[in-house]
Amino acid sequence: FFAPYSKRKQVFIEYNAGLPEHLKAKMADFSEEMLATGNYPRFNKLLVVGADDESVDIIMARKDVDAVFSQKDFLDIMRPGASKGSGLLKLADLLGVPHENTFAIGDNDNDLSMLLAASHGIAMGNSSDDIKSQCKYVTSTCLEDGFAKAVYEYILPRIPPTLVFPIIVAFFFCPVKRFAARNRPAKRFDVRFVKSIQFRNKKNILLLKTSFIIIMSIL
Repeated sequence: FFAPYSKRKQVFIEYNAGLPEHLKAKMADFSEEMLATGNYPRFNKLLVVGADDESVDIIMARKDVDAVFSQKDFLDIMRPGASKGSGLLKLADLLGVPHENTFAIGDNDNDLSMLLAASHGIAMGNSSDDIKSQCKYVTSTCLEDGFAKAVYEYILPRIPPTLVFPIIVAFFFCPVKRFAARNRPAKRFDVRFVKSIQFRNKKNILLLKTSFIIIMSIL
């Protein structure tokens, strides 16, 4: 949903251009009637772009919402307790992953709750000094493939060998679909590759289990 006269809407129009219908971001407008009557849908998050300092102070002072900057001039407003950190731990619980085995990587203020909630918080090299000081590991910047560096230099050495090999095998045997999607205008990227990995049939699962048993017997 976009506020009247929102310039942000153009970003999503360009993002959707050329994408198949099922991949397009759904868009709608706030009508002035909605804003006047308060009769609008419930939201998970509001994004305020370019708010003045007085408005930011008013929002930050409210106790009935959580507000944090996701980047310069981008203020995310959510209900209390709704954060990346709480989401990470709830997902870990759903998947049966012990909290001590959780890793998180980020570079901005809205990532901080996640970086602190995870057992292993990793700061990108382009993070602020405040975020870096609260993380266990600092990797390179986004432009220097900092995510890959963190995986190879920090994450993989901390995963037991009995788990590393099955992960590699899973990537090897499972069908991988890739599609290129036009990303939002940015200096860093022109194309975003989205990769989804699925166990399509019983054969792939059998191969994975067999490989796991073989590796476990060798180790």
